[in-house]
Amino acid sequence: MSPADPGIETRPDDYGVPFVAHRSVLHANLLRDLDNHPSRMLTTRLGGQHEVDQKDLGVVMIRGSVLFLLFAVAGAPAALAADEASSLGSVWTIHVEAKDSAQYIDYLKSHQDLFENTGASSAGYCLVRAGQSYPGQIFVWSFYGNFEEALTATAKNTLNPKAEKELAKLRELKYTAGWQVLKSFDLAPGYERVWRLTVAPENLQEFIGLLGQMEKAAQANGHPNVQFAAFAPVGGGPIEAGKIMIRAIAATPADLGKYIDDVNTQPKWSRKIGSKALSLIAGLSDDTIESCEQIYTPAAQ
Repeated sequence: MSPADPGIETRPDDYGVPFVAHRSVLHANLLRDLDNHPSRMLTTRLGGQHEVDQKDLGVVMIRGSVLFLLFAVAGAPAALAADEASSLGSVWTIHVEAKDSAQYIDYLKSHQDLFENTGASSAGYCLVRAGQSYPGQIFVWSFYGNFEEALTATAKNTLNPKAEKELAKLRELKYTAGWQVLKSFDLAPGYERVWRLTVAPENLQEFIGLLGQMEKAAQANGHPNVQFAAFAPVGGGPIEAGKIMIRAIAATPADLGKYIDDVNTQPKWSRKIGSKALSLIAGLSDDTIESCEQIYTPAAQ
């Protein structure tokens, strides 16, 4: 990625769900508590290249009036052991308001130099299709093997004056953020439903198992390409701090829609997992649908 524009997005969204938390703030006691609840480690593939050990996350089904919102979790895995931290995958994001979304995306695709010097294993964008906080809501993302790579790359990568002027005409920069990958998944951007959620640190490990169970259950019941990803902010500022981002990823709009339709009927295969996860959920404050695309892979790959 490049300070030129990597990102991930957010927005407060009232879905009539009896939970309200998404954009909260990390508290020191949460960090201390997390130290006392280590999670098992899983292997993740980032962009088909880097295998990354990371903490898994749980899934929750939240009952709204007609809605059975699927997934889970929050808690801030900020107090990681040093040996764990060095092996976790990370993401760097730049959140923007594009004046013309198509024009901005075309610019990113035609200017690979924005990403080439960053050392990212892959990069792309997500366009918010529903639940926007503002028109033209986009974030650009870049994956790294760890935060040592991510912070080194973003610290040294500076836009040249020409690119800076061109980008300024295309978008307004909102904020940047780092993200710790929490659950194993294959990087296969598509149509995605995204939640910002919170869960008490002492319940984090249980959520990890539930999210994995829900993914397997969905894949075994007519949704073979659906998977879940989970991230925690690192340097998320007042907008992202204290929340976990959960993404339900599908290959196409039809695949995601089919999955949502199925889950809304509260099928037997998801009911038990969802009910258990629901009992652990602490809050929800964001719900969006996004279309995502990978637009950069290093030539060596």
